[in-house]
Amino acid sequence: MNRKVILVSGNGELAFGQKEVATFVDKLTQLDNVDLEVVGNGEQNLTMDEISQSLDTVLPEQDVTIIIQSHGTMKSGFKFCISNDFSISSKELFQMIRLKLGNKPIDIFTAACYGGGMLLDKDELAEGSTLVSLTSLEEYNVGIDYQNMIEHFETFSGEVTAYNLLEFYLVNFLKNRHKPFIAISGQPTIYNLDKFLSSGEARNINFDSEHFSSIGELPNYLNVFQKLQNLKSEWDIYAVDYGFSNVNLFE
Repeated sequence: MNRKVILVSGNGELAFGQKEVATFVDKLTQLDNVDLEVVGNGEQNLTMDEISQSLDTVLPEQDVTIIIQSHGTMKSGFKFCISNDFSISSKELFQMIRLKLGNKPIDIFTAACYGGGMLLDKDELAEGSTLVSLTSLEEYNVGIDYQNMIEHFETFSGEVTAYNLLEFYLVNFLKNRHKPFIAISGQPTIYNLDKFLSSGEARNINFDSEHFSSIGELPNYLNVFQKLQNLKSEWDIYAVDYGFSNVNLFE
């Protein structure tokens, strides 16, 4: 059965709009393993009811990925800004998802500014749910790298999981040193991939030829891997290699 992918797009104002959302919808629709549900067009204001109704389309046996495109704020916890005058906390959103979908583990992926804050509420989701933020809870997202991912999304392959989306983004598009985070509900660790670079732990990463053969053994892999082995500081990794370096770290 095809994975249910719910694309939630609030009012992007100057950051993104109807054109960008339509492009992403078109490219997701072309994937033959996706059952796509679209909520919002990047310009209209959204309501909780619209998001709730999208969850009603999920079949009991379907895997689910929710991609949330919105502005974000970190004020008394993380909030998704889904309209000009309304925001919903990640805690409240995740509780609604849990109420609707029960103990089904799901995937959440967002490029929202300060999105790392949502990971603090990860355990509101069913155990085993995977959450990915492309930024920390202290960091805004200029969005250029994410926009490039959408523009070239026709090259994506595999299941549209939060992890696979993160890997695709890191390998191909992250150049601006925004700190990516990933966490699993029910597990204590929130993985700050950038921390491996800044702490020097990256020197201990082993060559995983099987894994990197699955992403095509990109020509710069050995070069980046060598930099990791000789890492003296995070700045030994240039911006052009930054995303790819973080793939090494999480694996």
